[in-house]
Amino acid sequence: MPFRTWHEADEELAAATGPATPKQQELGELAGRPMTLHMPRIVAAATLRLALAEELNLPAPRPISDRYKARLQILQRSSDPSISPQTEEEAEAWVTYLRLVRRRESLSRLKLHEGDIVETKAGEVAEVSSIGQDGRVSFKGGRGFGSWPDLISVVREGMSTLMQPQRPDGRLRMQPPGAMLLEGGPRPRAKTSLNLLPRTSYPKTISQNLKLSLQQLRTSGQFRNS
Repeated sequence: MPFRTWHEADEELAAATGPATPKQQELGELAGRPMTLHMPRIVAAATLRLALAEELNLPAPRPISDRYKARLQILQRSSDPSISPQTEEEAEAWVTYLRLVRRRESLSRLKLHEGDIVETKAGEVAEVSSIGQDGRVSFKGGRGFGSWPDLISVVREGMSTLMQPQRPDGRLRMQPPGAMLLEGGPRPRAKTSLNLLPRTSYPKTISQNLKLSLQQLRTSGQFRNS
């Protein structure tokens, strides 16, 4: 299910990257594969499949490939739990876990909402449509147009960013219109596309725009007062 804000996606990613469940711990003891307190549930599931492979008629475990060894070296940090996979399946589970953790960190830093304008590392500028359960950011336009959150930066916040979290409990509060502009909100970027409005046009109210349009019509002679 796609999400409109990073808060919603963060809850999903937090659950996916949580520790092994009590049931997984119990099954691990019964299968002769006790689990540490900090083992992620994703890795615990892979460990249980390996421990019960014969009983569940699953394929035999494979040795760790160089590909997954390299991926673990790139993703692992000193602050991560101890990682010592013995099989390809366990290594794959650890890579999945670490990627979800990194995406969660990126989303927390970017604080994306639907309607925000972002730029990819490839230089493409797009509008955020939604955020997936796996942390992938989808852009408006469809056809799979999107990017991982660690590969984008925010150009401008959309109108939905007026809804900001109320610290420290995470509840949302409505800010007055224009607050994000007056308080150093949108991060201006010189390079834009998609015919984006210049930053100076955002503070104008609807009534100001209407007055300007009426004035232009009167000047051109296309408008007459009744």
